[in-house]
Amino acid sequence: MGNRRRKPMLVLSEEERSLLQKVSQSRTEQVRRVERAKILLQLESGASAQAVAKTLDTNAVKVHRCLNKALQFGISTALVCVKFFTPSEDTGFLKECS
Repeated sequence: MGNRRRKPMLVLSEEERSLLQKVSQSRTEQVRRVERAKILLQLESGASAQAVAKTLDTNAVKVHRCLNKALQFGISTALVCVKFFTPSEDTGFLKECS
C-alpha cells in the first residue's frame, strides 16, 4: 500500500524562481499565468498537488498538468497555454493557444 509513485521534485534556478515570483505578484499578467506561477512556486517548496489545489481553489488535475509541462518542457512553456499533439499531426508536438 505504501508503494505510491511520486513525480520528480521540481527544482528551480534562482532566475526561474525570481521570474515566477514576479509573475505571481503581477497585476497586469493574465490570470492563468499568475495561477500557474503560484502552482509552480508552491510545488517547488514541497507542497503536495492536493494541498496546492486546495490553497488556490483549483483541482489537482490542473496542478499535475502544470507540473508535467514544467518537468517536460521547462518553466516558460508551463506558463503558457499549450496544447499537446501527437507526432503524426503536421503541426508538431506543441501549439500555443490563441
